[in-house]
Parts: sequence; structure tokens; C-alpha cells
Amino acid sequence: MTLLTLQARALLLPEEAVPRPATPAGPQGAALSVPDLARDLAASGTRRLQDATTTDDGGLARLLAGIGAAQLLAAERLQAGTVAATPPVRSVPASTTATPCPSPKAAPAASAPTEPATAPSPDAAAALSAVVQAEREAVYAYEAAMPRLAPGAAGPASAFLGSHRTLVRDAENRLLLHCRATPIQQPGYAIDADFLQSPAGRLGRLEAGTLGAYGDLIALSEGGIREWAVSSLRAAAARAVQWGADPGPLPGLAIDPAQLPELPGPSEPAGQPGPATQGPQR
Repeated sequence: MTLLTLQARALLLPEEAVPRPATPAGPQGAALSVPDLARDLAASGTRRLQDATTTDDGGLARLLAGIGAAQLLAAERLQAGTVAATPPVRSVPASTTATPCPSPKAAPAASAPTEPATAPSPDAAAALSAVVQAEREAVYAYEAAMPRLAPGAAGPASAFLGSHRTLVRDAENRLLLHCRATPIQQPGYAIDADFLQSPAGRLGRLEAGTLGAYGDLIALSEGGIREWAVSSLRAAAARAVQWGADPGPLPGLAIDPAQLPELPGPSEPAGQPGPATQGPQR
């Protein structure tokens, strides 16, 4: 209830808000069973992720992706009391994603495959470069954590390390195939004492930290790149939860619930103030 209420507030347009706290609605019809609620949450989350890949509004795409990811995580908790297996990374083969960059000494081949999506804008390319950096740091952290993890955590960590290596390759390939330079490879990243003492907790925070980079990419891209970013954000949120981190109610989007508009009360239409709040609306 808390998750869905906050998400509804995030989707509310300013002119639909009311300048007073919302009153919880009474029971409406038969109560859903836990399995039914999990099923409906999963269906809703899947639709929101699909909507995020097709909307023309980048900001709305980012919001919908966060809503969908959080709803799917909530559905998995209800279904099994824990988070289900992390969804696989959707790898994008380099040979089918875009026309290779033209060579100054040779004309491009007429039969070269082309990507149906538009090449990234400068802002989207910058966001994709940020994803490359975030994923390279994740690979470095997992490699450093592997010998320090408990035996039971080594298996999932090895699988996650493979996912991050795939994500680095996919992001770099997308930049190169659209004739964008990849970021310079850093020789290493700082590892603090907290990481050495509790690598699992640090990996959770690192996974949660990648969500903002994917959220930026979703908002600034379109087509195949956005679809890949939405899938990657969903998987990153699941990995964060498996390490005990909280990706928040809208993964990939930092919000302050206190700044969100309130929902209308149960008996008043959206945009109409209650009896005790007549006057200008927000």
C-alpha cells in the first residue's frame, strides 16, 4: 500500500493534487488474496517497463521504469517471501546493432546491418559513457570482493560479475558502433576499509549506485538503447536487493516523498479542494 500510494503521488500531475493530506479510502469490493495481489503487481510492473520503452517523454520513461522495477520486486517478495532470481542481462551482439563507423580509406559496405533505433544524441552518449564507467567500477569491485565473500555468496557474486562484464561490453559496443569514443579505462578504483570488512554490503550499495546512471540513460535515449537501459535497470535493482540494499520505491530516480503532491481524498475529484481548503489550488 505504501509503495503504490507513493508511486501514484509521483505520477500525479500538479493540477490534479489537493492542498491537504489524503484520507485513506475505505474497503472497495472484495479484498485481494496475496497470490492475486502478487500476480496483479507483476502484470502492472511488466506493463510499466514496456511503456517506458515506448513513451516519447524521457522523464516519464524514467519514472515508469522505476515504477515497473519496484512493482516486480514487490511481487517477487509476495510470491516467495524473497526476491526471485535476478533477470538475465540482455546482451546486444555487436554484429546486429548498428552500421560500423565509416573508414576514411574505404567506402562502407552496402550490405552492412543497421540498427532501427536512432543513434544516440550527445546527451545520451554522455549518459552511456557514465554507464560504462559505473559498470567498469562494478567489475573491479566484484573481482576484489570474490576472495573475501562467504562461500554461500561466492556463487551469486560470480554470476553477477559475469553480468557486469557483459554490460560493459554492450555499453562500449553501442558507443563504438555509433562512432562515439569509449571512456578511458581507469587503472583502478578506491576500496575502503568498510569494503574489506563487509564486501556484501558494499556490493549492495554499489549496485544501488548504478541505478542513477541507468535512469539518466533511460531519460536521454530512445529506441534500442532505452530498451536495453530499462532491462539493465530492472536487473540492477534485483541485484541490489539480493545483497540487502534498498533500491527505493522508484529505482533510478531520486525523490523526496515530502515534495510529492498529495492524492485527492476518496470522495473528491482530482483537482478539486475539499470543503476546508477552498481557495487557490497548488
